[in-house]
Amino acid sequence: MIYLVNKIVLCVLVVAATVSCRIHKLHLSDDERRYVDLTTFGFFKGGILDVKLVDFMMPSGPVYGEYGFTLDRTINKAISPYLAQSNSATCYLKESDTSILLNVTCKAKILHLYENRSSIPDTISTEEKCSYTMLPITKETRNGFDYYNTSFALYVATEMEEGLYNLYFNNCPNADSGTATAVNMIVEIYESNAGNFLSAGEMPLPALYSMMSLIFLTCAALWTFILRTSRQPVYRIHIIMCVLVYLKALSLAFHGINYHFIQTKGEHVTAWAILFYITHLLKGAVLFVTIVLVGTGWNFIKHILSDRDKKLFMIVIPLQVLANVAEIILAESEEGAAEHNAWRDIFVLVELLCCWAIMFPVV
Repeated sequence: MIYLVNKIVLCVLVVAATVSCRIHKLHLSDDERRYVDLTTFGFFKGGILDVKLVDFMMPSGPVYGEYGFTLDRTINKAISPYLAQSNSATCYLKESDTSILLNVTCKAKILHLYENRSSIPDTISTEEKCSYTMLPITKETRNGFDYYNTSFALYVATEMEEGLYNLYFNNCPNADSGTATAVNMIVEIYESNAGNFLSAGEMPLPALYSMMSLIFLTCAALWTFILRTSRQPVYRIHIIMCVLVYLKALSLAFHGINYHFIQTKGEHVTAWAILFYITHLLKGAVLFVTIVLVGTGWNFIKHILSDRDKKLFMIVIPLQVLANVAEIILAESEEGAAEHNAWRDIFVLVELLCCWAIMFPVV
């Protein structure tokens, strides 16, 4: 069932009552989460969301429960109704249907829905109505399990339909048992804005990162010139800070190139992504080392680090490396993967610990 909730909330429901913009491919194995945050993407006019559900596996025979997708349009992710629903027993998927079909029901201004993106016509009607009312689900039985496959495509035809869309998978538990069933499936997601694979808010990033890289590179070159021509003594901390600016310029340059390939191909090129992650990790480590050195007064007040300062480095540097690793895993993992939220929490916690650690010598 597809319907709108709280002004503009589009829901796609697949009900079985009796039974790396971007291009994503998410594997869910024995996943018991009631809500899975699959993807978040900002669409402009001409944007396309294509979703394929592949090999949704259930044991053969009667299965009681409701499973489906919900597409929620909001101003920003912070006001998504799922923040309130995630800890409650409420389920968006209320209607029941004994047929194996993807039913579409409109309750407000609805977007244009099709079986897949190849079936989107060249001329799109802008009338406020459902453009597709019933989408088929195929079923096949293998080794005692039923496998379901379906797909749907969403086309943003008008400026009124533009916005930030959040796609969720819903696993509503059996009303009798009250527990969610573990699901196994593959979800393939294709998102684009008229051939641009970046979300609406990310489109300026390739040019922005490239411009900022040039600015940092110019500042680093100017800094190098000043250090080399200075008649005053040059402290080693100044050289370390100059290296930090060069690393920042390289990190931004590789980040911009990485986003350019995501923009044009829908996925990054591994070589450029690795170069970005290496320079980003080095930049983060050098940044925190510089802050700690300045806080301890090294090279200004004292030229030798005390045992206390050395112990502080033994804490800060591994924490910063762990924070960068967590950030890289966050960037590389699918938003709907079970480990994604865990690494996000680890990243926030480690960043807070790093900030506390570098404040210690100052206090």
